[in-house]
This record gives sequence, structure tokens and C-alpha cells, in this order.
Amino acid sequence: MLPPRDYRQEATVRWDMSRIVKTSSTLVLVLAAACSNSGTSAQAAPELAAAAGPYAAEFPGFDATAIAKKLQGTWVFKGSMDQPTVWSIEGTKVTQVEADGKTKSGTLEISSPCIVTMRMADDGGQPFSYTFAGDTLHLGMGDAGAIVGKTTYACAYPSLFRTTGDTCEIQAGNQSKRGKLSYLWEKTECTVDATSFSGKDQFDRTAKLQIAGTALYDEQLKTSVATKVADLAAGKAKQAELATK
Repeated sequence: MLPPRDYRQEATVRWDMSRIVKTSSTLVLVLAAACSNSGTSAQAAPELAAAAGPYAAEFPGFDATAIAKKLQGTWVFKGSMDQPTVWSIEGTKVTQVEADGKTKSGTLEISSPCIVTMRMADDGGQPFSYTFAGDTLHLGMGDAGAIVGKTTYACAYPSLFRTTGDTCEIQAGNQSKRGKLSYLWEKTECTVDATSFSGKDQFDRTAKLQIAGTALYDEQLKTSVATKVADLAAGKAKQAELATK
């Protein structure tokens, strides 16, 4: 679509007609190319932004949309009871195929820097721990975490920790003020170094995770590496292959 004409400018500027025609044609081509190249991403961005969970504001600097984008496609991973599970993600729509062949559909929710949930109408949702070590996705059961800016987050069931500098806190509940959801935090003891995280939870137990770059995981999630495949059919084939091992 061409920009609105400026009649005041046309009244004062005298251009050669051939130059006007040439310039107008060039402008049309440029606008058409821009619309062609940016249309898909412009449509996708709002949809993927909708994947952010209701507590997104609790994680400053965390880009839930970027995680949703990295999760697009079909993945095979160790789900409940370490059974091979398929997730096929398109936008915010998730199709899950369990080891027994049962298929469910739901909505993608990036609940935190270390929990992703497939929301379903029938049972509320299926949460899994996740973290990206570079381009490698660790997804499944176990404990996970991520370093976002200067803050380290750790999801060590049933606790959520955040550590910034010398301050470590644990989620102690949630609240709603004027329709906005937020967490309640209380201080606890944590230790973070270049290779490990440990934190004392509300039951006086110590959660321990390894750190690799900006990713955190326990021993269980470390070995639960998701495999990306071409499509849902390939996911089911990979699932059947893993089920025999």
C-alpha cells in the first residue's frame, strides 16, 4: 500500500514526470518486498508471545517468546516414567503422543525459565523441566534451571529458586493484586559457582544441579536430551524405536 499523498508538497515541488513514475515504481517494489519478507514473522510474533506463562513478570530479562520459537517442530524425549514421548509444536499448539499411542492436544506455555507446560482442558496441564545447553534441548523429568542475565533460576521439584549476587530466594507462594499474578519469595541459603548450584528448600533438603554455560540440570535431566525430527510421523517412528531399547 502506498503512503498517503502530500498535496502541499506536490504544489511546491516541480519534478520531471519520468522521475516521478520511476520513483513511484521503485517505491511499490520496495514495499511489496518488505511485506513479503516480514509477513510471516509479523504474524508469528504475537502468537508465540502468547506462550508466556501468567508469572512472566517474575523473570526479568527472560524471553519466553524466544524459547517458544526454539521449541517449534517435533521432539522426542523421555516423559513420565522415562517413557519416550513425542511433542509436535506448531505456534502455541502442542500435540503429545504418549508411549501407549494415546494422543492429546494442548496449548504451549513457557511457565518459567525452567518449566514448560502443555495446557489441556481436561487435566490442567502437563509440566516438564527443560533447559537449553546451547542448541541442545534437555527436556523431561528431573530438575532444571537457567542463568538469565545476572540471575540464576533453578526448578528443583517442588521448589523454585532465584539467586542474584549474594541474595538467594525461594518461591513461598503466590498472590493476585488488581488482577496481576505474582510470586511470594522468602530468603534461603544457596551456593552458586561456575559449575554447580545448591539450595536449601522449604523442607530443609538440599537441591543440587550442575551448571553448563547458562544451563542447569540434575543427573536425570542431563541424560534426557530431546531429539528433533522432521515431523509427527518421524516422531512416532523414533518413539517406537526407543520403546524397544
